[in-house]
Amino acid sequence: MELPLRCAQTVDPDSVGREYWHEGSTDPSDPRAKFWELRKKCYDLVLQSLQHFEDKSTGSSRTGQTDDPEVARSHAYELAFSSEDELFHSTLYDWLISRGLADELLEVSVLFGACTLSRLAEVWRGTM
Repeated sequence: MELPLRCAQTVDPDSVGREYWHEGSTDPSDPRAKFWELRKKCYDLVLQSLQHFEDKSTGSSRTGQTDDPEVARSHAYELAFSSEDELFHSTLYDWLISRGLADELLEVSVLFGACTLSRLAEVWRGTM
């Protein structure tokens, strides 16, 4: 969890990918787009890991595993939610909502929730 999140910051040291995201830009020819895409690839690794823990947790009651995948799942979410990366939080929240796991958001104190909600509101207003 922590390594891909650190890599996301390393691949965008001047935060130009962050600027691209904040402006809501979708222009792939914008030179900042490649930095956002590199960040997104790092975030995708974290989301794949979370999905793995979700799958293991869901399947554990049927397979009779002796270790507790729910503990590992909870710890993985704890690490993800402890990140101070606003872009990752937005990506994480979108991912949770798209998978019907929005309740996870209600269980934690979210650091960037207000920013993400206002950004989502802008997006939704633009699509209506």
